[in-house]
Amino acid sequence: TNLLFNISFVLTGLLIVVWQQFYLENITTLVERGIVKPRVHTIFRYGLIVVGLFVMLIGILHWGASPLISAVHDIAAYTAGGLITLAMLAIRWLIPRMPNELYVATYVLAAVMIGAVIMLFFGLFNTVGVELVYFTTAGAWFVLLMESTEMLVAATAPATR
Repeated sequence: TNLLFNISFVLTGLLIVVWQQFYLENITTLVERGIVKPRVHTIFRYGLIVVGLFVMLIGILHWGASPLISAVHDIAAYTAGGLITLAMLAIRWLIPRMPNELYVATYVLAAVMIGAVIMLFFGLFNTVGVELVYFTTAGAWFVLLMESTEMLVAATAPATR
């Protein structure tokens, strides 16, 4: 199960990096329509690439193999999680016309993620536990974000005759 867990991180990170253009199609449309600023596209593009690379590192570097590898593994995990959490907390400013339901769901999911880190500090979770919470919560949020941007694109489409 350890191998499968690590392979899932490597493949997920690879998919994030390879598919980031696809993920950003709706944001590109929102930039073209003047709804979001071009820097939002840049932030998401490079953010997805960096997060994808760190997610791959989490799977490649096996925690416990050596103190150095464990430290790099943890840094990759916490950096990826921190970047995702920052994007979640900044989503209202990055894409301001999203449905309020997305913002509420985002803040609830971010609270769950932050709660996992707090539990880590109190010894109630280990790094793998935090990774699992972040992996599933961030994945759910990303699906919500993709659906919400698609709905915003549809809602702002120019009228056709």
